[in-house]
Amino acid sequence: MVAFYILLFLALFHYIYESVLLPSIRLNYRYRLFSLRDELRRLKFENRDLIDDKLYDHLQTSLNVIVNYLYRFDIWMLWKAHKRYVEDKKFRERIERRAKLIDELLEKCKVTEVVELRKKYLGTLEYVLLANAGAWYIYLFPIAFVLVGLNKLKSFIKEVSTIREHEVEEIAPSLSVV
Repeated sequence: MVAFYILLFLALFHYIYESVLLPSIRLNYRYRLFSLRDELRRLKFENRDLIDDKLYDHLQTSLNVIVNYLYRFDIWMLWKAHKRYVEDKKFRERIERRAKLIDELLEKCKVTEVVELRKKYLGTLEYVLLANAGAWYIYLFPIAFVLVGLNKLKSFIKEVSTIREHEVEEIAPSLSVV
């Protein structure tokens, strides 16, 4: 009976998060991304000659893609993208070429606000990924807790394996001498 109530609570939590809370959270991030895109446009307008057109186009396109597909950016999509990145050489080369170009153009860019804008954009994207996976945390926390605990336990076992006989007797004295 307890298991039923636990499952009912989890289902209710998941429903409330996905249906009520998450749309508002996404809207907040969407407005933040719109604001960053507007700021990028303002910077380009004020510094036409200092911001490379390719850099501007790449950053604006990235912001537009995230705004349009905000609801799809989650851990599953990230995993699938990583899998394709590892398995598809042409995809990997395109991504690496684009990332290298953006990094080079950002290094050359004399408008520091553009570099800061990119950092804000990436930070917002991280929060979007976390928010979109939010209802799953209640399921993942116990698993993560156990895995972290096991890793610490393994580390401690490695340290305790160096213990000497007299130290064992001090910590856990035997009841009878053999």
